[in-house]
Amino acid sequence: MRILHISDSHLGQHLRTWRGPAGWTHERDLLNGLAASLDLAQNESVDLIVHSGDLYDRKRPEQQVIAEARALLGAAARHVPVLVIAGNHDVGTMSTLAELPGVIALDEPRALTLCGTRIAALPFERDRATWAAQAAELVPGCDVAITHQSFHGARVPGFTFRDTRDDTLGLAHMPPGDELMLCGHIHVAQRVALGSRSILHCGSTARTSAGEGPDAKVALVIDLGSTPSWHLLPLPERDFVHVRSYQDLRDVAPGALVHLAREHDAALTDAVLAAGGWFAVRRPRRSPSARDQLGLFAGDNTLHPSEKRDKTD
Repeated sequence: MRILHISDSHLGQHLRTWRGPAGWTHERDLLNGLAASLDLAQNESVDLIVHSGDLYDRKRPEQQVIAEARALLGAAARHVPVLVIAGNHDVGTMSTLAELPGVIALDEPRALTLCGTRIAALPFERDRATWAAQAAELVPGCDVAITHQSFHGARVPGFTFRDTRDDTLGLAHMPPGDELMLCGHIHVAQRVALGSRSILHCGSTARTSAGEGPDAKVALVIDLGSTPSWHLLPLPERDFVHVRSYQDLRDVAPGALVHLAREHDAALTDAVLAAGGWFAVRRPRRSPSARDQLGLFAGDNTLHPSEKRDKTD
């Protein structure tokens, strides 16, 4: 069984941008990231595509965004079955993918068999005791689990998540066994180990904020077996960087999205433009904050495209 694992496409995320080429929008980059990741399915001869949450950026996606998602997933599902679960940003939206041949979209936890493989699907659950109960019921006896959570040991720049936080799952919340878990919610690829279990985050299909750092955008291909193995494939991406001072200009390449510090002088703006940067800021909206996205993970457990690891690593 070979799985293409992708996640956190955040279709419909609105960033106000300026100084980019005419007709370009950040929303188009997000759509292109999902399209590029889905295109890998045929090249890699996978049996199943898994999207582990936050297909949409909000719980009420616009009709145009829904139509674009349906078109891309529907085209992929003509060749390979697609399984999508809800994330924290798009809980309650999986009905938008209803009656799409070859696509299974879940807002609720469920165990199912696809391509001869038993899968425990655990969409985002805010209450970790509830998640633990769902996992205890569904995961044992399955070959792989799919979820969208944050786990003890995951890293963001300057911070490591611990299960002392109410939003973080630890070893005490895990079901018995060592089944592989494929997880969304984290926007930089990394492996988290809890006991003998590996939790793999493939990261987002495109950059959604400057806080995600410079790590490459990737898709993850998993070969299940007695000893599962996986490798990462790079995706096309656009740099998205914070510019707080003139020293940060070294990170600005032509076509990079730039988020400027709140207080900056006009000369710094001119310097960014001279380097070829485009500007972006988040449009105010009533939905989870950028911090809630938890899309900033990096550190010693970050996976890189050149790596291929097995379950015992």
